[in-house]
Amino acid sequence: MNYYKSTNIASLALRSSFEKIFKPYRVFGGTTEGVYKTDTEAEITVLDGLVEDPASGVSSISESEYQAALHPSTGDGQSESGGGEFSIEAEPSNILPLYKLYFIDPLTGTTKLTFTASSIDGSVDLEQAVDLQEVDAPNLTELHATYGVNGEFLVALCPSLATINMPKLATVGGRLHFEQNPVLLTANFPKLASIDFFDLDTCLIFPSLSLPLLETVGGIFECYANPEMTVLDLPSLVSVGAAMTCYDNSSLTTVNLPVWVPLNGAEIHFHNGALSVESVDGILARCVANPDFVSGTITLQGGTNSAPSSVAPGSDYDVLIDRGVTVTVN
Repeated sequence: MNYYKSTNIASLALRSSFEKIFKPYRVFGGTTEGVYKTDTEAEITVLDGLVEDPASGVSSISESEYQAALHPSTGDGQSESGGGEFSIEAEPSNILPLYKLYFIDPLTGTTKLTFTASSIDGSVDLEQAVDLQEVDAPNLTELHATYGVNGEFLVALCPSLATINMPKLATVGGRLHFEQNPVLLTANFPKLASIDFFDLDTCLIFPSLSLPLLETVGGIFECYANPEMTVLDLPSLVSVGAAMTCYDNSSLTTVNLPVWVPLNGAEIHFHNGALSVESVDGILARCVANPDFVSGTITLQGGTNSAPSSVAPGSDYDVLIDRGVTVTVN
């Protein structure tokens, strides 16, 4: 078995594909250090070539150095104590320029991952952290795109994750994506106002989603296959630049979109839910309220969704059909 260390995982994106397989163990001052082990000849050939290149930041290390990196007793940039906590520290400016930070099958034994920065430039990709129970970013206000990489925070396939807490996050220049986290109960974004893409799907016991200050979604708002979710509350949402896809939420009863202005041609999908008649009527009313909404698709059928209170001439359903909008209901 061969063991390697990189002093800057992100720089490997310019040299090879190995930025995705090095395990991060320290983030500080804008660089992400990581380690990797392999007994695959093809990988060893590539990595040994990088070791020979001083500019790559890759070096050969011992097994004991590899283990010490992943299971430290203490160190700058992270802390790991009896609670299994791992902290990603910001540099003094409190801006963390990550470029890309991948945690794939990482952090064994870590139950809480904390980001201290107020701003992150780049993306965080956290997948398959089997012991992780909480992600906390108490100071984070902004996620920015950088060097062609979207400002993104992805958390997926984390079987123990119950809480995501970002109480100050206001602006995301990319995507928040939470997928297949089966015991997720809380996603806290009370200050979120603007985002390009929001996605919450296949979180099996997630109960409700409230984004009280969200006004603008530049692209897609997506929330599907969350069978226990009963409420979607977006009281400030005005604009969604692309599709609104909130389907296959079999318990979803209440949808609150009081100031939403659907764009002409939009795809709006709330099928296979349990929508109340008030929610169905509310979605149709918001579409009628925009006189320029004369094409597009609205799906409200399936599941136990209520029918509109009226489909008679002059009803909101009838007005939309007359405009040329495709509307399907129960």
